[in-house]
Amino acid sequence: MKNRISLDLSNMEAFKELTNIQLGELMRAVFAYASDGTMLSEDADQAVRVAFAFLKADVDAERDSYKRRCERNKENARKRWAKRNKRKTNTPQTPASAPQEKAATVDYEKLVAYWNRRVDETKSSMAKVLNITPYRKKLIEERLAEYNNNNKALQKVLDKALADPYLNGKNPSKWVADFNWLLKPENFSRLVESGATTPNEPKPQAIKTRITETDLASEHMEAQRHREEIEFTRAEQQRNNLLAATKAADRNPNCLQAKMAYNAYKDGTLAKLGIEWTPKTSTNGTERRDTEMAKRAS
Repeated sequence: MKNRISLDLSNMEAFKELTNIQLGELMRAVFAYASDGTMLSEDADQAVRVAFAFLKADVDAERDSYKRRCERNKENARKRWAKRNKRKTNTPQTPASAPQEKAATVDYEKLVAYWNRRVDETKSSMAKVLNITPYRKKLIEERLAEYNNNNKALQKVLDKALADPYLNGKNPSKWVADFNWLLKPENFSRLVESGATTPNEPKPQAIKTRITETDLASEHMEAQRHREEIEFTRAEQQRNNLLAATKAADRNPNCLQAKMAYNAYKDGTLAKLGIEWTPKTSTNGTERRDTEMAKRAS
């Protein structure tokens, strides 16, 4: 997933009652989940867990939409290059199953051993890889696929990263990159296209493709479709969350979810999402307090 998190402002009501400590715990949990899928502990505060559910839905929606877009782009690029190579060589197009067969025989240990050896040889500040996790396997497969499973081409890009002073901590914050960070798609693309690679360094095939007006129009439509997918998925997630909140409010009008349901009822969000619900009482005892204050005043 791309290296950013988008927040839906319609979920603001989920955070208004949180303390600064709870907000800090919530944001750390969201960043951990977006980075490597780590879930919030079940022992966490109930209010934090409720708010986390809303943000988790946003992260999942954008991640799914981004993944589908990447898969479509990869397939479109494969078709374009297959057509171009067919014109040049006049040979049959490579079956779609061939890349999958190569991906199944990726030598993860060899690449990781190369990385660890080069970390020592270059005296890089970056850490060695101790475990080949499923997540790292996925990153390696995706980056090799961009280079038609050319292991040496991928090694050359890693060498450029190891030699780059900024990535090795010579920056204002003393931050140091690592193996996982380098292989993430958005970071790897910037590394390939930046000054970290020499002018003679071969670029991935997608970068060599000549951009035409048709390609630009296709990318514009793809971006529009991506935005629509995110909006639709967010709306569905918000609707499901608010439906759950209304049910919780019927059971306990004083819970945090009841407050969110009541606010969504007042500002018309429920009606906009097609949810028919009328609160039995204002959340957190608002009506009861108003009645008691009126009696005292009289």
